[in-house]
Amino acid sequence: MQFKTIITIWLLILLASCAKSKFLSNDETLFQELQSINYFEYSDLNGVNKIKAIGIKNLLSSNLLVENYEDIEPSTKRVYHIDGEYLSDWGGIDFFLTKIQPFCKKTGFELKVENHVVNWDKSTSSRQESMTMNGRNYDIFKNESIRNAEGWYIAPVRIANMLNNELFEQGFKERFYLINMENDLYGAFLTYDQYLFYKKNISDIYWQPHTPKDWMDLYQITLKE
Repeated sequence: MQFKTIITIWLLILLASCAKSKFLSNDETLFQELQSINYFEYSDLNGVNKIKAIGIKNLLSSNLLVENYEDIEPSTKRVYHIDGEYLSDWGGIDFFLTKIQPFCKKTGFELKVENHVVNWDKSTSSRQESMTMNGRNYDIFKNESIRNAEGWYIAPVRIANMLNNELFEQGFKERFYLINMENDLYGAFLTYDQYLFYKKNISDIYWQPHTPKDWMDLYQITLKE
């Protein structure tokens, strides 16, 4: 084999090795950054290893928050599929009592629901829904029409605001952020630093986490006071 050919092959191997090292380094850097902001605080080692196997850079480049699901339960206990249609049609009770329970059980976040009332006017397609959460009164719907799927946007905002108030009252550093919309709606319990991490690393604005106010602005939603 000619010396020039050997050099060419060696250079190609070296470039491929460097590219692989760069990818691994970037992935490890992202992992270390998430570790430094306590993103895996509620995860066990098995869940973290599975996330690392998927590849953090791979998830972020697909506009996904860093998460892995075991029997629907998120490994980090942070990211949940909500589905705005389900939330609108069935209200927040199931969401509170089942969907986000992994976060509640792991962290001690308390959600005691009482006095859940739903009134539905078929003639006007208007919904009134309220509840007492930990002794505080909240409205999810204020006699608002959901004839044209408006509830897919109303319920997520009111429920996110409710959760954020309860997180504040109980002294948690996390807040609940909304991601995307309608059947692809997700929610995530994130600290402010974790929120900034995703704002920086997810390119598609619709798949970034949003405060309820920013989410309303993004989708041009107006609610009754």
